Amino acid sequence: MSLKDPRVARPTPRALVALAALSLALGGCAVAPSSPDTPLLVSSAPPTTDAAKVAAAVAVGAPAALPAATPAATAAGARPGASPASVAQAAGAAAAAATGPKPFADVIKDAHETAGLFRTWQKDEKVWFEIAPDQFGTPFLFTSNLSRGVGEQGIYGGMMLGDQIVEFKRIGNAVQLIAKNNAFTGRTNAPIAQGVKEGFTDSLLGATTVVSLPHPERKTVLVDANALLLTDIPVGERFTTGIHLRSYTFDAKNSSFEALRNSADQTSFVVSAHYQNPRATLPPAPAAPAPTYPPFTTLPDGRSLFLGYTYNFVKLPDPMVPRRADVRVGHFQSQVWDFSTDAKFTAKTHFVNRWRLEKKDPDAAVSEPKAPIVYWIDRNVPEKYRASVRAGILEWNKAFEKIGFKDAIVVKQQDQEGAIDTFDARHSTVR
Repeated sequence: MSLKDPRVARPTPRALVALAALSLALGGCAVAPSSPDTPLLVSSAPPTTDAAKVAAAVAVGAPAALPAATPAATAAGARPGASPASVAQAAGAAAAAATGPKPFADVIKDAHETAGLFRTWQKDEKVWFEIAPDQFGTPFLFTSNLSRGVGEQGIYGGMMLGDQIVEFKRIGNAVQLIAKNNAFTGRTNAPIAQGVKEGFTDSLLGATTVVSLPHPERKTVLVDANALLLTDIPVGERFTTGIHLRSYTFDAKNSSFEALRNSADQTSFVVSAHYQNPRATLPPAPAAPAPTYPPFTTLPDGRSLFLGYTYNFVKLPDPMVPRRADVRVGHFQSQVWDFSTDAKFTAKTHFVNRWRLEKKDPDAAVSEPKAPIVYWIDRNVPEKYRASVRAGILEWNKAFEKIGFKDAIVVKQQDQEGAIDTFDARHSTVR
């Protein structure tokens, strides 16, 4: 029901002024219209001393001097000596503009810059990263690794938590991290491809906001990395579900970024994720059975624990020709449902997960590869075992020689300083 409805008693101008002034004095919510025939507006204008004076004066029936328009309100279109309603409307518009993206330089003032796939900026506890216009809607590999665990119940540092193909999707000033559903396809069969698109959905991993106007030259925008990555992204992974089964909940305010790493084809965020369980020290009721998932026993205080996550955004390599799995040979496989034809017994198709090995000399019976498979021995492997671990890895070269590759596998040792990050998605590691 609007103020134009004849069944509604129209407030007098004096009442409207009182409403506007009182509203601003109490924190700014409803703003009086400039005339009885226009609907009420909503504003987030902050309270002002002048507004409080108007509210007090109108409340006791005394005449009040109209407040002068503030600089922000004047810039938004209010005229000096304007009515409280006009001042309030202009101030509301200015406040609304202030909540939108800020100039790029203002956001990253005094922040530390690291160039790479997604240029990052860090200032104290705040982290932002840039997304270019052509990076929205572009697929990237997203991996997560558990870089610090609790030492029991399957939650051990060094575990791989999974990988997905993701895209950044912008909706106004909101940015979503979308896990793409590539398990179902209609390939080039247009009607079936459309049906698959309508029949299966992607998933949301996280969301954040655009906090800056485009960069003057790069046209990139800054997004809030804290809002996106200081969250419980791996909640569904099998190595962290035990956290929640034991009543530990993610605590964003005590989580933080430990490191940012960047290169031309990968951006990594190392997160210290805090979980808390206020009930961990409470004894069970006398008649209650022991909980199926008791708190962890390895913690100095059962109410609190930190997990380490390393999140990697990686530029996808050039496509390679897929290879169908052969039921006669054991392979790690990826499964795809291909509905492009109904001529097959089942739409389920299996592809081999394999390395990209290409001979330097395609005509040679045995050739070194253009790029070998590199395995890193993690620095946490005791020195007395490293030679044996290296020999065990290199033993696989005998198998590759049978298919025409010499020295297909190379072993390297991570240095004690960790200059090479073994949680990097580009590095295969033995821990």
